[in-house]
Amino acid sequence: MKGKISLVLAIIMVVTVCISGGVYADDGMSLEEVIKTARSLLEISDDYDEFNYGVNTFDGKKIWNLSWTKNDMRVSEEVSIDDSGDIFHYYSYDSSSMEDSKKIPDINRGEAQIIAEEFIKKLNSSDFFDSLKLVERNQRMTGNVSHSFCYIATHNEIAVPFNNINISINYHTGQVQNYSKSWTEDFEFPKSDNAITKEEAQEAYKENLGLKLTYNLAGEEVYLAYVPVYGDQYVIDAISGEEINLMPSVEVYFESSLTGRGVADMSAGNMESKEVALSPEEIKSIEESSTLISQEQAEEIVREFEIFEIDDSFKLERATLNRGWDLARNYTWNVSFVKEQSEESREYHNIIVSVNALTGEILNFDIRYPRVEDQSKKYDEEEAKEIVEEFLEKIQPEKFKNTEYHKSHQSMIDPIEGGEDGYYNFRYIRMVDGIPFIDNSFIVRFDGVEGKIYGFNMNWQELDFPSAENVLSLDEIYDLFFEEVGLSLEYRGAEQQYINYERPLYGENPEELDDLVKLVYAVNPERPSRLDAFSGKLLNANGELYEEDMPIEYTDISEHYAKEQIESLAQAGIGLEGPMFRPDEKIKQKDFLLLISQIIDRGYEFKGKTTLENDSETDRLYNLLIREGIVKDGESNPESSLTREESVKFIIRALKYDKIADLRDIFKCDFIDKEEINPELTGYVVLAKGLNIINGYGDYFRPKGELKRGDAVIIIYNCLRI
Repeated sequence: MKGKISLVLAIIMVVTVCISGGVYADDGMSLEEVIKTARSLLEISDDYDEFNYGVNTFDGKKIWNLSWTKNDMRVSEEVSIDDSGDIFHYYSYDSSSMEDSKKIPDINRGEAQIIAEEFIKKLNSSDFFDSLKLVERNQRMTGNVSHSFCYIATHNEIAVPFNNINISINYHTGQVQNYSKSWTEDFEFPKSDNAITKEEAQEAYKENLGLKLTYNLAGEEVYLAYVPVYGDQYVIDAISGEEINLMPSVEVYFESSLTGRGVADMSAGNMESKEVALSPEEIKSIEESSTLISQEQAEEIVREFEIFEIDDSFKLERATLNRGWDLARNYTWNVSFVKEQSEESREYHNIIVSVNALTGEILNFDIRYPRVEDQSKKYDEEEAKEIVEEFLEKIQPEKFKNTEYHKSHQSMIDPIEGGEDGYYNFRYIRMVDGIPFIDNSFIVRFDGVEGKIYGFNMNWQELDFPSAENVLSLDEIYDLFFEEVGLSLEYRGAEQQYINYERPLYGENPEELDDLVKLVYAVNPERPSRLDAFSGKLLNANGELYEEDMPIEYTDISEHYAKEQIESLAQAGIGLEGPMFRPDEKIKQKDFLLLISQIIDRGYEFKGKTTLENDSETDRLYNLLIREGIVKDGESNPESSLTREESVKFIIRALKYDKIADLRDIFKCDFIDKEEINPELTGYVVLAKGLNIINGYGDYFRPKGELKRGDAVIIIYNCLRI
């Protein structure tokens, strides 16, 4: 059945044209009608200074793009609406509401969800909304100004993730900030009556897709994990039990390497753009004081490399010494040769090479040359592979012995094999004791028409690999995988790519989207599918233990005077470890500083953390706050309790008001017990009271009193209300 497509404006690749208001009036809604519909549904005011419009035509539908703007550009609204009156995109911008990202929300998440759902019903219908399912995601709001929600469609209670609505609500104004509806109608959904059971799907997954044990790199540490053999676009057909690939092939030559550079990104400019170029004076100093090879030696290595066939017609175009961003921070010579051509010739032939400046190894190269047109492919895949392996045995014999050919399975994480154009890409993964280390590999590109190797990349680090002794068996891992991650039954579109349910991409010809919806068992996209090889616990991509994003909740604050402040901060992802908050206990210095770290610009490492796990984290926290000028020399005492005047000192420094507070002679302190306040902190106390950050006990401040955990949260809360 022909798909009738409504797409998000941002992904429609068509030309926008401005037209008169009368055009299309006989063939759908006119400009006047869509303006009135949009303004009525969205309650757009008439006090804008400028109005613009355009129209897209896609799959027989006209999509009007309307925008209202004030002269100062600080307030605007945008709407995309089709010729039936269906609004699928709305964006509202008010610069004044974007400036308070660090302040506590005036609208809590529950209130925002009600607003979002009423808005969806208003633009669609209650019956339409009843078919949607809310997908929970990470909603930590520090540094943001909105509550975001994603709703996906369901069909007979089965998820249809390619039909979805994303909406965000400004948490100060309660206004809809963004609304996008991605919807595909009139598809025929396979019936679920004949679907295999989840248990049968699990067996099919193990047999046809499966998990594998791999070494993985996180920073400078290697860890062992079980990961899916193929990419997430591979699923199990819920009717046949076979594996299917729902995504079209994508030409990805290889994964991003630690050097930040790959064969497909090796123009002379790009070779330098991701590294720090050294000046001639610095290069000379390095050559004189180290064992690095010189530019002349690097040039000689390249010129003598047989594959390049560099003769006297090639001239050195560029040579730079750069320090890479790999773990060893090795220096690399990047040299580029270009073949001189006659003025009449338009052919371009150049060679770009990276050479390890310490060892003289060729790390990667890219050869660009004119290709004779209308020639047929002379080498098939096996013949090309044989030549490539002879090359690797010659250039890196020892390393090549410890690799394994990685044949593509049309997966986005794998290279794409040679097509009709005769180009082949071969990838050899590093093996360590029989276990693949996918972060290290050789990639070679071969021209099957010319019979030449024209590209090479080597990514290889000297690392310590943990022993694989005592890892969990594959059977044990499967049990944990299906329990902790699992397969979910859902409808997927075969011609669509998914990025966390948010951005479906369609084929070039939507009219061909017939019978493309499949009922499948897919790996649950809401949880990571990487498992620690020893414990079976879920890991994030960086190798850290996965922590499910759960709202911070406490069980002992219902009757406490700080309940409102504790809950408000908790909704923003700021709090201390629960489920018991213990609001009347004394707070430790390190816990108060942890709270402060979550409201300063550079505290991103500690966003969402409710406790310091170890001494290393504590050290990093204090180092951060010392750099920020919040903690001074001699003030670090993580396990100690905190006095009220000390808490004020830290919070005023966090606000960058300490230079004013240090002018203590300009402040008048009215607290009866002012003599008990450290004279150096008088300005801090008066300033904090004036800003309503902290209050006294009547006319007393009690500066030496130890701060309670509940009062600490009130201070942070009041700080964010300034």
